[in-house]
Amino acid sequence: MRAVIPFEDLAQDVRFGLRSLARQRGLTAAAVATLALGIGALTTLASVVRSVLLEPLPYPESPALVQLWESRARTGRVRGNVSPADFVDWRASSRTFDSVAAFSETSFNVSGDGMGEPLRLDGALVSADFFTVLRASAAFGRALDAEDDEPGAPKVAVIGNSLSRRLFGRSASAIGSRVFVDGVPREIVGVLPPWFEAPRPASGIFLPLALGPEEKSLRALHYLFVLARLRPDVSLEEAREEMRVIAARLEGHHLRGLPPSMLPRASEIRLDVVVLLIALAGSLVTGLLFGLAPALQTFKLSPGIEAMGKQSLAPGGEKLRSVLVVSQVALALVLAVGAVLLARSLSLLLEVEPGLVRERLLTAEFSLPEARYPSAASREEFFRALHERVSSTEGVLNAATVTAAPLRGPSGSRYFEIENAPPTAPGEGRNATFNLVSPGYFETLGIPFLRGLDFTGADDREGAAVAIVSDAMARRFWKEGEDPLGERIRVGRSPGARLWASSGASAKLRST
Repeated sequence: MRAVIPFEDLAQDVRFGLRSLARQRGLTAAAVATLALGIGALTTLASVVRSVLLEPLPYPESPALVQLWESRARTGRVRGNVSPADFVDWRASSRTFDSVAAFSETSFNVSGDGMGEPLRLDGALVSADFFTVLRASAAFGRALDAEDDEPGAPKVAVIGNSLSRRLFGRSASAIGSRVFVDGVPREIVGVLPPWFEAPRPASGIFLPLALGPEEKSLRALHYLFVLARLRPDVSLEEAREEMRVIAARLEGHHLRGLPPSMLPRASEIRLDVVVLLIALAGSLVTGLLFGLAPALQTFKLSPGIEAMGKQSLAPGGEKLRSVLVVSQVALALVLAVGAVLLARSLSLLLEVEPGLVRERLLTAEFSLPEARYPSAASREEFFRALHERVSSTEGVLNAATVTAAPLRGPSGSRYFEIENAPPTAPGEGRNATFNLVSPGYFETLGIPFLRGLDFTGADDREGAAVAIVSDAMARRFWKEGEDPLGERIRVGRSPGARLWASSGASAKLRST
């Protein structure tokens, strides 16, 4: 015999539950808040995981895509950018990849007839196989080919779909048009399809990388990102093994996975409605199960009384309810603690000191077109004049210039030697990132000197070769108790630079 729950009784129980919740408003608010925090945290986490890890990359046959990195574990270089010479050697030596391409992020000044004010656009210098690796064909015109990627080739450009509509109204109208990129006229030969998205932060314009003979032999600078596509019959482990062999031959190291050190595809993370609906449905189903199970248990008939036609609480019903209540409380507590810890972690991250004074600090970025500033002397003169004008502006406390803005990373990395230090093992040279800064840079950012002095106006190309190193670099490359001040280092092929100080295009405004 089965127990049947009348609908009237169920409706009465629901009304009773609602009245109970209305009477105990504090408890109700706490329960709703706990559920809201749990659902919100779960939805956020699941949305990030789905967007970053589970959703396929926005390229055809994306599982075959890999990214190649340079690594030197003994010198602390992990997932580093690639030098042009290593890229050329990898592309020529590898047999497990269908195609290999390199690109370098940058930004351009873009102008043209009818455009009004010049635009500052994010873009990239890309090798000829860049669009082949990503399986991206031009929606109009053509993509870059091998001839475009040679030094001295006609100046061409490929642009994104949104940029073409912004500049020309219709994408097809862009083909054959001429724009000035950093002052150099270039013909637009292709417009990419609307779905195309660059592997790194959004880029709207793509120019040929066009490495020259000297650049192809350059191993001291590491500024390229390298992508590759596996051949259909090759596994990732086979490609790794081949790269280990190539790396040993080149005295360099590792094929790395696609995710970079920073969170990839962050721009694709959004509130996932599907995940949210699943979380809400799961909450409703869980509530129904937890609520109906005791009700069903209550209406089970005890075998000893069934013959008398009477209903009784089944043995063990009270224990089941206790287990369910304890489980609910435990799960709610876990969700609440997790939400509190997540909020606390975010608060602590916001309180982390970046190592510089951020208040009243303004930054501006410049990229000088080579056509107008062809020599190092002309570029230095521009920034010298800019520095003087900004420094003399009313309300500016001090100003400085730097090749990479604060918190944007270094300008690059270089290998160096320490004079009179024991030589390193083959293939394990000392490597450090660097920035080029003007006198007053550390004062402008509020970065203190632990020892030594700042640069002066005499420290230019004609002056003494000096350098300032961070305390972390000093502790890494000099033994405990040794003072690097006054030591000499040789960076690449340049003359030795004497270490001037140790320290952990900005302007600081006066307080008002």
